[in-house]
Amino acid sequence: MEGMDISRLKTQSLVIKILKNIPSHKDTPKHPSDILTNADFGTNSEIRTSITYSVTTFLNLFGVLEWNGELCRYKGDIPEGFKDSIIWFFYNNIEIFSNWRRKGASRDISVSNLLDMAPYFLRIIEERRLELSQQNNLDIGASRELLVSTLIIKKNQNKKPCLLFQWDQFSEGYQLIGGKIRGSESPMIAAQREMQEEISQHDLVYERDYFLRPLTEAPIEAIDISRTNGSLTKYKFWVFFVEFNLPDVRLSNIDRWISFEEFFQGHTSSGQDA
Repeated sequence: MEGMDISRLKTQSLVIKILKNIPSHKDTPKHPSDILTNADFGTNSEIRTSITYSVTTFLNLFGVLEWNGELCRYKGDIPEGFKDSIIWFFYNNIEIFSNWRRKGASRDISVSNLLDMAPYFLRIIEERRLELSQQNNLDIGASRELLVSTLIIKKNQNKKPCLLFQWDQFSEGYQLIGGKIRGSESPMIAAQREMQEEISQHDLVYERDYFLRPLTEAPIEAIDISRTNGSLTKYKFWVFFVEFNLPDVRLSNIDRWISFEEFFQGHTSSGQDA
């Protein structure tokens, strides 16, 4: 790189471009020489490729890339959430870790094999990003946006109002019935599909067996760390109240009526997350 003006900030900017330009898991893999363009770093293709290989070699330490020969791309949604979080730290010139001179390390950690569980590592640095963005009044820069149709199914049980939840194995907790809006689906169509999929003990027909009443005109927005994959996510919730035209609703073994008290506490009486 002799004769080139390589400043730290310029290199940092190039690293951000490389991280952004590595193809997603849905796109065609690229050779590192094709990830930066002439405009990104003069016309010296050897230097561009060398810098890109340095970045991808470092990313290999975290196992977030998949390779087909010399072609690479991100492995999936969680590695891309990791990438977005790293970019945020680079962009705002903030360190992920601090207090390296502190002596000692606690053995009391809930996930003992943390380095074998990438979503937990992502969650930790995303929690750090959330904390620092609030402390320094920085744009939080959520890694992804998720559109969700949520279904409110209510009944009184033992004279207490309860909502229907379903166990989610990935988030390891109970969640309200509903899910992600797919592709070009409208929130209403997504809600009907989720009813068919999640209230699985019936062959439900909309406007025969049940009705949906929208509870909000515009989506409810929130930014939170996903309990499914650990990334900082901007949620948009469309909420529907379900009215049944059935004498009884048959549930599966992963469904549970959860009282308002348990819901506001954030966990069931047996200690499971809700």
